[in-house]
Amino acid sequence: MITRGLACALAISLTLPRSTSAAVEASASAEAPAAKLALRAPQVTGELDAGALPGFVESLGRGLARGAFAVALPEEAEAFAKGSCEGRGCAAEIAAGTGASYVLLSKISVEDRDFAVHLELLDAAGVALASSDERCELCGLAEVGALLEAQGARLRAKLEDLIKGPPVLVISTTPPGAMVMIDNQVVGATPLERVMNQGDHVVAVIRDGYVTEARDVTLVEGVRSNLEFTLRRTPEFAKVRKLGWAALAVGVPVIAGGVGLLVIDGSPARGRCDGENVDANGNCKFIYNTDWTGALTMTAGGVLATIGVMLLLRTQDRRVTRTKKAVSVEAGISPTGVVLYGRF
Repeated sequence: MITRGLACALAISLTLPRSTSAAVEASASAEAPAAKLALRAPQVTGELDAGALPGFVESLGRGLARGAFAVALPEEAEAFAKGSCEGRGCAAEIAAGTGASYVLLSKISVEDRDFAVHLELLDAAGVALASSDERCELCGLAEVGALLEAQGARLRAKLEDLIKGPPVLVISTTPPGAMVMIDNQVVGATPLERVMNQGDHVVAVIRDGYVTEARDVTLVEGVRSNLEFTLRRTPEFAKVRKLGWAALAVGVPVIAGGVGLLVIDGSPARGRCDGENVDANGNCKFIYNTDWTGALTMTAGGVLATIGVMLLLRTQDRRVTRTKKAVSVEAGISPTGVVLYGRF
């Protein structure tokens, strides 16, 4: 069996008509590509018909076509390989000469009608990023071409993932501060930005006093996805707030009534201080005695108002940041009335 060396393979690839690599050229002409891939001519070991190699290169080109990157054709890449370099050692030279960020090496071993195809994707420094190995036994040239096209398509997808980067998920809620769970794992609180794996995920947001919400999201490589949640109050939460406002609405007037009773304590009763109800010194026999009643009324009103304030504070939206201090309010009863204490 005759073994063809690298020099023979390079000679064949360098003489390829540009029309046989139309699929690769189409990819190379993509508008504003994000990166560039240098495609080196296949290294062939074994006996292979001279007319088969151009078809193999074209099949590989079809697999790489329409990728989000430009392609340096084999004839361009081999101009910088200096003929003698082999394998990964050529990657840096080819990348520097062609301006490529990635280099694709291919090896085809032939034994009778058995083919072994090895593709390897390298970065500009010669570091392996991905590879593909396939065998085809008792195969014709068309079957090997289809195999190369499929391998090229797989590496194209891998290279596009490397170029685009991982997906990013941004989650926000109104109000903020909700706990975030992704795929049943707690990952933080909103607002949240997180690098994710590509694919389907379930995102749930949880906040005390609000209805828990969950959504399915499909993340794509290189895409920044935004999820916004407007949280709804739970029915129990709304009832507590209504109760707080009701207690405050009743407590304040009751306090005012208690103050009024204390004010009139010791004063003559209106409408009953005339005639025989007035003594020789002009003092009315009927005097308001409302000190205890006023004090008890103020106390009851203060208790209701305090309960109302506490319920409203408990159910308010808390948006505490590192640059703001928390505000607290306390209510109490003093000998002179109801007092509210605040710390800011």
